Amino acid sequence: MTRARGALGIAMLVVATGALCSCAGFPGVRSEMCVTWVSFDPPQAAFDEATAVVIGEPAATGTTVEMFGVAATVHEVAVGEVLKGEIPDAGTIRVASTPMTCTGGSVYPDGDPLDVEGEVIVFLHGPEDGVWHTLTPFDGVLPLPGDGTLPFEAEAEPPAP
Repeated sequence: MTRARGALGIAMLVVATGALCSCAGFPGVRSEMCVTWVSFDPPQAAFDEATAVVIGEPAATGTTVEMFGVAATVHEVAVGEVLKGEIPDAGTIRVASTPMTCTGGSVYPDGDPLDVEGEVIVFLHGPEDGVWHTLTPFDGVLPLPGDGTLPFEAEAEPPAP
């Protein structure tokens, strides 16, 4: 009986330890990184922080990339205008919607910010392996105002030679 209790105790310890430890070492199991996001409010702060800012029209690609241990949805953005940064071959770029993490469910609980119709302002970081990503899950995409005025001051382009 003592051996049975000892074996049961060891089994419970192994199960409890496994539940508390990261799953990164087990095949087929991904480890999710919990991220706390900084707020870039007003939009000028998002513009200043972004590597690049574009006005474009997103379209779903049906593909994902791994970000922070979760699958982030990739979109193709048809770039209409580059407001900041250098976008080589600015016709179309691949952009991953930065996901929320540790939500216990959807990585886009309020909807994917790039899953919209029409032109939007996209604040970008990257690219990594040819894929840009939105600044944060909250401050990466803004609707383009109907009158075309920007909610931030864009940096001046250098004068043409």
